[in-house]
Amino acid sequence: MSFEALKKLLPRISVAHHIPERIRLKIDISLDEIRKSDLQPVKDFQAVLDRLPGIREVKLNMLAKSSTIRYDKNVIPFELGMIFWRKETRRLP
Repeated sequence: MSFEALKKLLPRISVAHHIPERIRLKIDISLDEIRKSDLQPVKDFQAVLDRLPGIREVKLNMLAKSSTIRYDKNVIPFELGMIFWRKETRRLP
């Protein structure tokens, strides 16, 4: 995945729920995009997450337009996730 593709996708992702070792992201994607199977940027994002140290599992659910990520809290501290979640917008930077 190129940096430009990732940069375009990040504003479309928000944190729906976060507890230690599990975070659920909402993906702002239209039904038209899902129907057209234009999901490659989302799949690429999932592949990037899969390769990060401390990531145990990444599940993509396009019907719910979300992704659930299980991680090792000894590698990725809970507080790190909170840095990326600006509560006033619930958007990743």
